[in-house]
Amino acid sequence: MFFSIISLNARGLRNGLKRKALFLFIKQLKVDFAFLQESHSNIKDTSLWKAQWGSDIWFSHGTEHSAGVSDLKGHFGGEMLQSLCDKQGHNVCLVCRIRDIVFILVNIYGYNRRSENDELLGSLDAKLTILTQKYLNAHLIIGGDFNIVLNESLDRWPPGKPSLANSSLKTLMNKYDLYDVWREKFPRDRVYTWSNKDGSRQSRLDYWLVSNSLDKDSITVDLLPTPLTDHKAVLLNVNLSRDNLNVKHFSYWKMNCSLLKRNSVKTELQRLIKRHWDQAQKDKIYGKNWELLKYEIGKYMRKYGSNLAKSRRKEVENITSEMTSLTSFPPDSLSAKDRLRLTELQTKLDDLYKCKAEGAFVRSRQKWLEEGEQMTSYFFKLEKSRAKHNSLSELNISGSVINDKEKISEFCYNNSLYKTKFDHNAMSSFFSYIDSIRAITHAQKLMCDSLISQQEVQDAILNLKNNRSPGNDGISSEFYKEFSDLLAPFLFKVFF
Repeated sequence: MFFSIISLNARGLRNGLKRKALFLFIKQLKVDFAFLQESHSNIKDTSLWKAQWGSDIWFSHGTEHSAGVSDLKGHFGGEMLQSLCDKQGHNVCLVCRIRDIVFILVNIYGYNRRSENDELLGSLDAKLTILTQKYLNAHLIIGGDFNIVLNESLDRWPPGKPSLANSSLKTLMNKYDLYDVWREKFPRDRVYTWSNKDGSRQSRLDYWLVSNSLDKDSITVDLLPTPLTDHKAVLLNVNLSRDNLNVKHFSYWKMNCSLLKRNSVKTELQRLIKRHWDQAQKDKIYGKNWELLKYEIGKYMRKYGSNLAKSRRKEVENITSEMTSLTSFPPDSLSAKDRLRLTELQTKLDDLYKCKAEGAFVRSRQKWLEEGEQMTSYFFKLEKSRAKHNSLSELNISGSVINDKEKISEFCYNNSLYKTKFDHNAMSSFFSYIDSIRAITHAQKLMCDSLISQQEVQDAILNLKNNRSPGNDGISSEFYKEFSDLLAPFLFKVFF
């Protein structure tokens, strides 16, 4: 089992689309916690951002233009013991326990001036003194954007001269027996986590400091190219040795309506509809062929969407791999062509995650306004963030907890849990107390009793609203509207 945390200077999260994109980037890494710096949050953002993320967030608010750190809870399944949030927007301390192992986790965002950083580290030292005395066997992990380099020669480009700016941080490291994981793993590498636009100035400002009490061989660290910020993310993994038992949760498929804009998809769907419609007319069996059509549509769209997602993931992997390769060389060895290529790759990565964010907005099935962000506190929950609550994973049957989905399904249906509770006598009694019920006219009666026409079916389809939850077949209203002229005759025969 791995305990994983990612640290990232987001360089501002007030823009809704950027926030969504970075949340998606973090979600795909499946970490236990995400430490963000320069979030630019204020207290009014608390409920909204928690809803967007879909889980707990601990905030140390800054202003709308500076500072702010946030700890996002991801896949962590252990116990939260304590939290301490700085009021100046520069650190959050969490204490958690997983499998009897206690961690003190610190997310820090350093100042640009030495005097302010010395004061920040002094206040952090006071907190750590209290926490380490309270949790005697806890392992300490501190990560974030320190705005301090530990080695002016290796961690800065162009290389600098030795400085006392890091003395307070080194004192803190010595007091709590901490070491720089990245430098421990890569003693002489010149790799940086921040760069200006042209790459002429670079620094390794983002890193993890970890207790020597943790086995060094059990820890890995990676630097990840990241969309929409000038910092790289730093991913820390701690192997806790024991096997991780995950319960797979089942969720419903929902058609990706954006695929309906692709000509190749529309052509194939038209072919499927025509084939099953012709077969239904030939057999004079419409219901069975309609169900077969929906099955074929779902099968095709799942496969197409899966292949498209794989190709996009591959593209992201290729981009990040090439960026990692280019940034592994000293900046002065990069040609103008290489620097231009790095800029192009960063732009591509930004665009890919913006596209993912826009897609997630659509799948959230809620109206949104990018400008002003006038929305409810439940807006922007990722569509899969609560998938485990959409299906029944366990059921107490006669005192025994069952997690076999087939046995749960069998029990539910055999015991008529979904049986209607309609009571005819109660209905009659209700209407007997209502006086002066107006009756419809004869003309209205004739209109209501008349047969439904095929045109009415098509009109009903065209009046369906977009971005609505589909049925359990996953087929959306957008699909019906796109092919209404082909589907109306089929549906008319099936139901009328």
